[in-house]
Amino acid sequence: MILVKKLVVAALCAAAALGGTVPDARAQVSFKDKRITIAIGYGVGGTYYQYAHLFSRYLTRHLPDSPTIIVQSMPGAGGLKMLNYAASQMPADGTNLFVPPDTMVLMQLLERTGIGFDARRFGYIGTGDQQNNIWVIRKEVAASLEDLKAREAITGHSGRGSTGLMIPAIARELLGLKVKLIGGYEGSRDAIHATRKGKSMAACLDGKRGLRRYHIGSSAAPNLQCRSFRSG
Repeated sequence: MILVKKLVVAALCAAAALGGTVPDARAQVSFKDKRITIAIGYGVGGTYYQYAHLFSRYLTRHLPDSPTIIVQSMPGAGGLKMLNYAASQMPADGTNLFVPPDTMVLMQLLERTGIGFDARRFGYIGTGDQQNNIWVIRKEVAASLEDLKAREAITGHSGRGSTGLMIPAIARELLGLKVKLIGGYEGSRDAIHATRKGKSMAACLDGKRGLRRYHIGSSAAPNLQCRSFRSG
């Protein structure tokens, strides 16, 4: 999902993504000598960073004057820092977009403090992916969730707004698992690498693609899946 703080740009981008044209709107908007920024709430090298770069590479072709598009990394609190910045300080001049964390709505609903944004006030363009998150645990620690009722697993995360915290935290409360949450990572990429190297015992990643990308399948196995389903 990618968001923008100017609805006219959202309309342009959505039309471009659908293969349509909006000649009147394009005639009124100019990006000459302007630079567009796509912000992410995590460090460089991870999934959000890769998606933002993919968006920047192709989006410029569909905007007037083909502006330069850069990616800005704003890690902190699992994407919450970037969301609060987007709501209160990000200029609403049509040149600022961001890729929100997939836990954005849950953050707003569940967190009691530190929420400075309202997801309903952002302008939505579209999504580049449907999340299929899995929680992997090193094989020598647990072969199933039942094992975690007797043995503690240390799982790394990038902040309170991240799936790396929310999924194991909810599982701990609902299923009675022994889980110790360790924060401080800039993004899921760092937490996953820590698990692959044995510095932590568990991490969350994006389904089978994440297993292949981070080459973690030989040392850790999925124990919990969390995904969205379309109705109808």
